[in-house]
Amino acid sequence: MKEKAMQKLEFFDETFDPDRTATYELSIQVSLGGFSLCIKDLTRNLFIGLASCAFNHPTVSP
Repeated sequence: MKEKAMQKLEFFDETFDPDRTATYELSIQVSLGGFSLCIKDLTRNLFIGLASCAFNHPTVSP
């Protein structure tokens, strides 16, 4: 049995400020293969963060 490496992608704008979360909107999507999220700055109407992470699933080799 092999284990697949976890794939993770993250992109955050330099304007992202963890102290301003009241002005951000968080959207999360979960699937069988992993999850994704995006962060939107509601003041400027711009997406300032994107992330995606695949779950670690063992694979069976023949």
